[in-house]
Amino acid sequence: MERARAKAEQAAANAAISDPEEAEQQADVAYLGEITRLNLPSGATIVAVAPHGETLLLSHQDRDEKIYTRRDLWLCDLATLRYVPDAATARGAMRNISAPLDRDVMGVQWVEEGIFGAYADGTCLRVAYFGADAPPTPLELGGIFLAGEYHVAATGELGLIGANAQNFPEAYLTQPVTPAAQRQLQQLSQFGQAVARWQLGTVETIRWQSKDGVEIEGVLRKPANFDPNRRYPLL
Repeated sequence: MERARAKAEQAAANAAISDPEEAEQQADVAYLGEITRLNLPSGATIVAVAPHGETLLLSHQDRDEKIYTRRDLWLCDLATLRYVPDAATARGAMRNISAPLDRDVMGVQWVEEGIFGAYADGTCLRVAYFGADAPPTPLELGGIFLAGEYHVAATGELGLIGANAQNFPEAYLTQPVTPAAQRQLQQLSQFGQAVARWQLGTVETIRWQSKDGVEIEGVLRKPANFDPNRRYPLL
């Protein structure tokens, strides 16, 4: 009994120590395997692992680490990263697969069919397919854009919450097809029926040039009884 009490007291004391290296007895984590430190470039993070486990997908700002600098997606073999001596050598082994898109990529998923990610295209959110040896390919979803989450199943089906200027957000499902082909959407929900009789007006996409020549895109919603001869408040 005394021995058990002593072990319990020691375990409690170890738990109270903020630095694990100061504890008398370390937890046995051998079952987790060997831990290897990877010499990644500064700021680089692992966002996905290939289904076969041999390639990493990294998110990395190659130019600098400022908040407004675009993060690109990079591929690198895990076997290479295990033995590179420093971050500069690791950077030389990385391949940028998203630079032609010129957008930050979100919600990255890697399945057997390939790599998928969401990005902002003006006022719309799209999904693109990324290959190791081909430029990014935006998926054609029949005029529907992301309005929430999306998920790609291991078998290639794409599920998403989508909408456009004429349709309220609904749940959709597509069957697996080649990334370049238009995916046929199957609408699973009917949320928009609750407001189908409402007069919601029209939605238009407008564009104009900024002072530095960059095109800016916005959305203009007009009331159902819009009169072009009247003046309306702009909200």
